[in-house]
Amino acid sequence: FSCGRPDFLSRDQFIDLVDQSLQRQPSTNHSVLYFDADKMHLINDSFGYEAGDKAIRTIATLIKENAGHHQAIAHLMGDRFA
Repeated sequence: FSCGRPDFLSRDQFIDLVDQSLQRQPSTNHSVLYFDADKMHLINDSFGYEAGDKAIRTIATLIKENAGHHQAIAHLMGDRFA
């Protein structure tokens, strides 16, 4: 499942970006925020996978709207973002 956001990095792209950043600036502080929407199975089981997918797209939109302009956002898999 993809959250449908072409402006989000894939898991592999995110890992490459982190590696490149650490190699370019090894003495600089770096931060990563990992977000896992816990218990998504409750939505899927109660309301179906379409509702679960809609919830993930909504979460993706909220992350994008609140992350800032110069942040890299990745949809790692399922309900996990960085």
